[in-house]
Amino acid sequence: MGKLEEISRLYGVESGSPYRHLASDHGMALTLSSDYYDLAHQAYQVRRSSKVRRQVFADRLVTKLMNGAKWDESRVHEAEALHLVSVPLAGEVPPLELVQLLAPPIERLKDMRRENQELWRYSGLLIRTVSMAASKLDRYTAAYHFINQAHGALATSTEDQDNMTKAEAIQQLLLQECGQLTRNVEAGLVEHDKVRRKVNWDGNPPERSLQIEEELVPMRVLARAAAESGRQGCLRIERIIERCGLPDEPDPEDRRLAASSWFLTSNIMYLRSLMSAATVELLARNQDSTYSIEAQRVYASIIEWTRTPLQQSHKLDLTRAALHWAFLNDGNHPYLQRPLLVPIRKDVPRYLAFSVDGKLDVDKCSAELFAHDHNAGVLDNIAHAQTYQILSERGGVGRLGYLSWLDRRRRMVKSQVTDDDIEEQVRSSKTTTTVMLSNAARMVVRSGRYRYVLQGL
Repeated sequence: MGKLEEISRLYGVESGSPYRHLASDHGMALTLSSDYYDLAHQAYQVRRSSKVRRQVFADRLVTKLMNGAKWDESRVHEAEALHLVSVPLAGEVPPLELVQLLAPPIERLKDMRRENQELWRYSGLLIRTVSMAASKLDRYTAAYHFINQAHGALATSTEDQDNMTKAEAIQQLLLQECGQLTRNVEAGLVEHDKVRRKVNWDGNPPERSLQIEEELVPMRVLARAAAESGRQGCLRIERIIERCGLPDEPDPEDRRLAASSWFLTSNIMYLRSLMSAATVELLARNQDSTYSIEAQRVYASIIEWTRTPLQQSHKLDLTRAALHWAFLNDGNHPYLQRPLLVPIRKDVPRYLAFSVDGKLDVDKCSAELFAHDHNAGVLDNIAHAQTYQILSERGGVGRLGYLSWLDRRRRMVKSQVTDDDIEEQVRSSKTTTTVMLSNAARMVVRSGRYRYVLQGL
């Protein structure tokens, strides 16, 4: 990762934009613990507090990291605390401000990395947070640039067999990578042009043809890499569970990062990547991919994992995935109940666990998404005639089939919201183009982590 000037260039903002203290106008009295061993405890307390306190705490940590001695043991604990508080800030403050906050301490940690191996780990995690900010700006090429940088930092850190924090850090990086690559694919599948979107929402099927070399080939590269990073991330979670379990809440004394919710978030993102991969492989007329079968297995593991409560966001993500799976599989329900009394979690909505004569209750899915102001992913904003044809042919027949569902979905939305509101519901990206898809695919190939992605292309 380069200096702030490089970050500014990648973000498309004026080079050398000054770092503005996030908390400079708050004037809140918040003092960092004088015992650096307590900083992680303080960070977890602040994470459960207000956004303003998180901003102030992060600002104080950055100031201490930048102004303190070049090296002493406290740097590791300051870096750990900054990572812990910067993750929630990634969804709370303007992305560029967060980048400008984190860039200087990341460079400082890199300068000190030979003093302690853990500094590699925390600089890698902070670079991952910068990548999250890039995603918020729909700058997916820049985001993947930082993913590669974070991989490099974490690869340099040694593994401590008595401490799982490196394994946990790599797992979180794989989760972020899976999500970013999947969003690239989804952005390639949806319609970005407002005029064509309106034509489609008025009930007309898309007429634009998918460009094989410029769109489909890079999407296949990205989808395959997304599914593989998701698979690796889930495997790491399973190994962490086998070795030392997943606590409901991380214990700062153990220097652990993972919590039981990681199982759900990792598997749900993996499921999302599998549905994107299954779609683009069908677009390439590859009938032999196993992505849809693997998605059914992952879906079942989520439905049957009873340890961590499902949040509302989890339920909505599962609803979209269930719809996507059904419309690639004749309208069938993705979950097949097993006969040997395998428990189903009590907090899962009934429509996500039980079928209607083997079929998914797509109307219930639509109602839940609409009630919580969520779109249906790529399903109601298709860009290309080929994708529409696949969903039409494979999406089932009758009332629970794709075409009937799409008609009702659009009439329901249009009857209660304005055209501007529909724009908010439609999954879109201002910046992702065929050029950016190609750039992202080339970066995946050059990373060397997913060499098989070019097979058969």
